[in-house]
Amino acid sequence: MSRKRSCFQTRFDQRDTERAKATLEAADEVVWSCFGPVLQNARDRGVKIPPYPAPLVCLESEALPSALPPTVVADELRSWLRNTDRDPRWTELLAETLRTLPIPIVRLPAAAAHSPWLVVLLAHEVGHHIAFALRPKWALVREFKAGLRAAVAVVDPGQQKDWEGWANEVFADVFSVLAVGPMAARALADAIAAPPDKMAAGTTDYPPPAARLGVMKQIAKVRNLSLPELPGLTAAAPSPAVDPKVLEAVATYSLSPLPGIEHTLEDLLDFDSRDFSEAHEVERIAQVTAADPRPTREPKTARLLAAAAYTAWLQNSAGFTGPTLDDLAKRICPAIVASTTDEVRSVGPPAADVSDAAALAGKLLAGLFVPSTET
Repeated sequence: MSRKRSCFQTRFDQRDTERAKATLEAADEVVWSCFGPVLQNARDRGVKIPPYPAPLVCLESEALPSALPPTVVADELRSWLRNTDRDPRWTELLAETLRTLPIPIVRLPAAAAHSPWLVVLLAHEVGHHIAFALRPKWALVREFKAGLRAAVAVVDPGQQKDWEGWANEVFADVFSVLAVGPMAARALADAIAAPPDKMAAGTTDYPPPAARLGVMKQIAKVRNLSLPELPGLTAAAPSPAVDPKVLEAVATYSLSPLPGIEHTLEDLLDFDSRDFSEAHEVERIAQVTAADPRPTREPKTARLLAAAAYTAWLQNSAGFTGPTLDDLAKRICPAIVASTTDEVRSVGPPAADVSDAAALAGKLLAGLFVPSTET
């Protein structure tokens, strides 16, 4: 239990350093903006959602962000358990207690502490948690996979198994475009751009980068979003996965009502293409670059400001007039935090049934008195 506590303590301790604290406080706002309103909108539409806490954001050494659901044990805890030299009966108890984490986690690259425009990448990771949270026992994850496979099978049966395996990333990519707009695609393109042959190569779980960007481009096209240039996409080597008919089928299915929920991601996100008009973009860029930011305080504001922050960074990198890069980094986080709304943040009532927790506590107490097998 001490190891489990320290796993989270080290992540909370990151907030004791000034630059990391500023980025993580802004990241909290972006995560909540993508997460809380979606679950509340689902409940308002009659969807019964199991308890699922808002994800905790932390900085990690990885180059890309990632999502860690509550049912996955943190890497360091798994490693520690494998290396323990303990009574087998204790090992079983420890495995049971470490099987789940108290809260889900989103890991953000440590570089975000000095490059806070990277918080726009959080939309994709929150998309994973939304897929986990909307239905019990990951039912949405399973059924979205099956539905995507069937949709692709209609246009290219040979690719249906591949896209079924890629469904988790497709869901999160589509969610991110609807949550933060075109900058979701540009930020991802900057993160995964690779030589032409690698842009066309996928894995069991990840589509080829060109296919991911192709789906996001199709979503933007269907929803009348102006997409910026996506590095690496046009030069990618040929791949069946980027067949326009397949990409269209994937996008169409992803924008349809979610299985078992009967509402679309657009419904749950209150998506409005007008949020991403040029006029609104200019206004939000002014907000994230202002020395004294006063953004509107609405549930979607933080995630929209995250997109504006990335746009401002691109403009700065291109030599446009504006604050210096260091000043921009210092202004982004206060602007996002200033968009905080006053409502009580809750993703639903606590779980009423605590019998599982009580039973586990009883086993742990009993384990304290397991006779030693040492001689």
